[in-house]
Amino acid sequence: MDKMKGKEVNPLENVVVRENLQELEKELSIKSKKYQDILNSMNKSRYKLRDLRKLRKDLHESMLALNQIEKFKNDREEEIKFILETNTCPKCHSVLNDSINLRSKIYNSIDDASHIRDNICKDIENILEEMSQVVSNHKECKDELILYLRKEKKL
Repeated sequence: MDKMKGKEVNPLENVVVRENLQELEKELSIKSKKYQDILNSMNKSRYKLRDLRKLRKDLHESMLALNQIEKFKNDREEEIKFILETNTCPKCHSVLNDSINLRSKIYNSIDDASHIRDNICKDIENILEEMSQVVSNHKECKDELILYLRKEKKL
């Protein structure tokens, strides 16, 4: 019994009690604002991720468009090859005296298709990069929230 008297346990020994109500309200306000800021950041990144995931669905359609563009280019190159070998129009099969104008138009359409393909590829890369950044930001916010909650001993 004497040993127990010497080992009194004070459960409040590590608790800091504020001298006045204003200090306590100020501290709670700061903690509450920090918590709200973390949650707002997480929500922003979550909504941005949702929007980017919708865009990712559009990427699938863009990939289909890239395949169609590639097929278009291959078909036009075959037309040029046909014109050079036969001096015949691939559409109407009439004999051509001079195929330069027709080949020039076909080459221009190939260049246009290449330009469109390059733009689609650039858009795809930009969306994927942005998604990566938003995922990273969301993870940082989540980690910050976990640290905050551990610090506040709520988790």
